[in-house]
Amino acid sequence: MAAFSKLVTAKHSALGAAAVFVLFALSRRRGRGTLHSKNDGKLSLQNEKEGKKEKAVVDSVFFARIWRILKIMVPGMFSQESAYLILIAVMLVARTYCDVWMIQNGTMIESAIIGRSTRDFKRYLFNFVAAMPAISLVNNFLKFGLNQLKLRFRIRLTTYLYGEYLKGYTYYKMGNLDNRIANADQLLTQDVEKFCNSVVDLYSNLSKQHIFIVLQRPYMTLGTLRDQVIYPDALEDQRQKGISDQVLKEYLDNVQLGHILEREGGWDCIQDWMDVLSGGEKQRMAMARLFYHKPQFAILDECTSAVSVDVEGYIYSHCRKVGITLFTVSHRKSLWTHHEYYLHMDGRGNYEFKPITADTVEFGS
Repeated sequence: MAAFSKLVTAKHSALGAAAVFVLFALSRRRGRGTLHSKNDGKLSLQNEKEGKKEKAVVDSVFFARIWRILKIMVPGMFSQESAYLILIAVMLVARTYCDVWMIQNGTMIESAIIGRSTRDFKRYLFNFVAAMPAISLVNNFLKFGLNQLKLRFRIRLTTYLYGEYLKGYTYYKMGNLDNRIANADQLLTQDVEKFCNSVVDLYSNLSKQHIFIVLQRPYMTLGTLRDQVIYPDALEDQRQKGISDQVLKEYLDNVQLGHILEREGGWDCIQDWMDVLSGGEKQRMAMARLFYHKPQFAILDECTSAVSVDVEGYIYSHCRKVGITLFTVSHRKSLWTHHEYYLHMDGRGNYEFKPITADTVEFGS
């Protein structure tokens, strides 16, 4: 006790009190620092969440950025990209004329068959065979132009972006690259490829036919069940459009054909669909095909004659819902409610085209 009392003097007591105060102050400061860091973390997290709520809008900033990107991809009027743009435009116009000629020539072949004119049938059939090489050439030139334009756009944009991305850096050659350093290129080229493909597809679709025709006896192609819905597209076209098999299933459900997927054994099942499907099922399959392509206009030629009235009403309502403008050839009175105008031809060269109102006298069966 005597030894302990010597240590506990006024001087030692003051030093001990000072040390305790310093430790207490440091602990409070650390606590405040932790609190601030937590608060800063919460604020930054909140700012990130607020940033995620931002949505892209089509405004002047959007068009300015698109214009800047287009000037990178098409640097001048006399560049290769401009030449391919002109080639695609010319081939699109040529293909349109080919489509019109094919329709006219096909109509003449049908007329020759109905009129039992062997001479006309042979002549128009020969015209059809003779025109095939030219039509095939137009389609292949169009495909060539589209693929080359996508490639040129990717080269221009990738070169520019990598030049900006790697500006001001010191470079090292990387050897023995393994999965310890994944995605060394930051996947930049994949994003550029998707963007360039979308731009070219958008350009090529500007002058494509938006008119889709559905006949009373629709064509069923040789192939899988999937092919019946996406015709004339292929599986690659479906994937490029970003349409999954689940969406195709929804199209079948919309026309009450969802059970066929299980009945026939899945999307990759191959059958003679002209024989497997009934008349009503083939008509509903053609309407599912219409939903897949989503054209701006559609001509429906007695395409629901073998479909019940309730299913028919749902199909027409769904077409209006997704924004498809319909031109219907039919004798059914039940379809009047789904249209706004009617065109009546009496077979003697006379016709009347009027809006459908409450006073309009409906004709048909």
